[in-house]
Amino acid sequence: TGVEQQIDGYRFYINIRGERHQFDVYNMLEFSSKRKRMSVIVRDPRDAKMKLYCKGADNVIYQRLREAYKPKGGDAKLAREWDKTLESLQYFAADGLRTLVCAYKEIGDAEYAQWLGRLNKAKAAIENRDVLVEECYDAMEQGLTLLGATAIEDKLQRGVPETIANLAVAGISIWVLTGDKVETAINIGRSCRLLTPKMNREDGSLYILDPDEKMDDDECERVVRNALDRASEFLQDRPLNDANQGFVISGKALSHVFPHRKHDARGREIPPTAEEAAKEHVLQQQMLKILQKCRAVVCCRVSPIQKAQMVSLVKQNVEGVITLAIGDGANDVPMIRAAHVGIGISGQEGLQAVMASDYAIAQFRFLQNLLLVHGAWDYRRISVLICYSFYKNIMFSTTQIWYSFYSGFSGTLFYDQFSGSLLNLVFLALPVLLCGVFDRPYSKEVAALCPELYENGPKNALFNLKIFGLWCAEGVLHSIIIFWTAVMFVDSTSVGDTGRVVGFWTTSTTMFTSIVLVATWKMMLETKTWTRWSVVAFVLSIVLWYLWLVVYSALPLSLGFSNQDIYYVPLIGMALPQWWLVNVLASVLCLTPAILYTYIQRMYSPTRLNVIEELEIYPKKRAHFISEIRAYQQREKQIEDQQYEEDVTRAHQTHLGFSEFQVGADHPDYVMSQHRFMNLAMKGRGFKKLKKILKKKKTNENKAKASKPTQQTNDTHMD
Repeated sequence: TGVEQQIDGYRFYINIRGERHQFDVYNMLEFSSKRKRMSVIVRDPRDAKMKLYCKGADNVIYQRLREAYKPKGGDAKLAREWDKTLESLQYFAADGLRTLVCAYKEIGDAEYAQWLGRLNKAKAAIENRDVLVEECYDAMEQGLTLLGATAIEDKLQRGVPETIANLAVAGISIWVLTGDKVETAINIGRSCRLLTPKMNREDGSLYILDPDEKMDDDECERVVRNALDRASEFLQDRPLNDANQGFVISGKALSHVFPHRKHDARGREIPPTAEEAAKEHVLQQQMLKILQKCRAVVCCRVSPIQKAQMVSLVKQNVEGVITLAIGDGANDVPMIRAAHVGIGISGQEGLQAVMASDYAIAQFRFLQNLLLVHGAWDYRRISVLICYSFYKNIMFSTTQIWYSFYSGFSGTLFYDQFSGSLLNLVFLALPVLLCGVFDRPYSKEVAALCPELYENGPKNALFNLKIFGLWCAEGVLHSIIIFWTAVMFVDSTSVGDTGRVVGFWTTSTTMFTSIVLVATWKMMLETKTWTRWSVVAFVLSIVLWYLWLVVYSALPLSLGFSNQDIYYVPLIGMALPQWWLVNVLASVLCLTPAILYTYIQRMYSPTRLNVIEELEIYPKKRAHFISEIRAYQQREKQIEDQQYEEDVTRAHQTHLGFSEFQVGADHPDYVMSQHRFMNLAMKGRGFKKLKKILKKKKTNENKAKASKPTQQTNDTHMD
């Protein structure tokens, strides 16, 4: 209820069972993702003793309990207390709750003074300060006495299950790297649809590798190797990224795939020997081959460095893969930095992940729009932009090569140098700019309803070596058509009955006009979204070229624009019928094969993308298509919800309430369980009204359950 800051720490005022107590906090051993725990050293006013209270993950706290709690400790009662607490933790984790274990330790004043001196000396160290401070923390957090366990609900954000389901349908392999217990991670994986109902332990479609935390290192390594060998043999005939295969592995198992490195006196990591490195590499490659068979992978109880190691394993060993890491906390920063693309969620855990990421989003569900909508759109835009840019420049530049055969490779330009400089800057700039920024082959609504369209990206269906080569070959072919149609039909033709013939620059200008027209028509064929701005861009591209010809060629020579080569040449050329014939003929010869290929391909061998693009043209068919997809999704959701309710009913478990603290009732730290405390408290007279309310509520719930089958029947009938 209150806090005062002092020179040596903090002073807290805490209300315990209606009585106000003053706690003096001497030191706070801060939490870190590596330590997986935090502690506080206080002076307890109830018995005037100095105590250390610690909370953290159960596997971390277990390692720091007194030896009496462990199987070899000799105290069967304390060992049973830990087993009961662990059982409660498993119940809580099965319900998807986040769990922590609490413990404490009494500290003598002399012991504390000695430890504080070592801590201050470690904090004042110039070299290796963090390691020395952590060693001091670890030395104090030993010989703890178990208090109990806590569990809280970490509710999923809105839209997480739908987003993960759509990403899986899009063909994306989803790996979850979390610090939760195995049971919690599996439960969350089920609720967010990462682990499908077809994945279960019985038939091996959900393979779980979770060695006991109490197991020593040598035995654990042997168990992990044998388990990976069995998994490799079991999955050897499965295809890559099997939609019905999941794998769950714990951090204990990963610690033998990625062994912890020892450090020297200065805190530097000691590299492994060649034999150790080869041994680790074989095990890592074996695990990677196993995980590649699975659509869903869940890594539990992993540290931040293990998250980064898993991402690096995929990034460095799978050819052609693009890794994306998304997280919201500081413990996700190493993983985000290790991936090709890092995404940070700005939430309740600070902005460390956001600051280390490439993109930032407010909620996880926005990842669906980022990938399936804008990612798919931008992939096609950038693919067309790159291919088209090479195409038009190859088409323009190669005509100069063909002219070199006529000029004896003298280096003479076959076009006006000023006009050539403006080709990409002015005449062909607007169409490709609008296509690269605003073009979209399908709407946002269809992109969200059809995640399969995203597969074009991972499969490189729109940009690969073959497609790039076809664009380049098309540019060379079009340059041949444009060059020789201009040479054959325009060069050295007579002008009227005067006996005059057109010369070099008339042929060059005709050829340049054909290049502008063909490049513009080509961009029109690649544009899927037509707006008023698109029309303006295409019209303006052609108009600007003709306007430039007329104005630039008519400028007086005295102005010094160096237009003497084409002075009034375009006006002479445009008066010839051959000029217009060449422009039309070059356009038809260049674009007819592309149009015929597109027609045949869309009519007789359409892709999924082609079908969607056709639907976007017809509003009625598009609306009918969307309504059918939504109806199908609604039916599937009803089936999944019904199946989930049946599974819960069949596998209903009677779980404990909050685990009682493992100290005696006469101990000052004793706190009753929630269930027992409520039963005892409600015996008083002041709770009579509350009892009536709860009794009435229970009666209403029983009535609702009794009428539920009838209500379901009515709902089904209404549907």
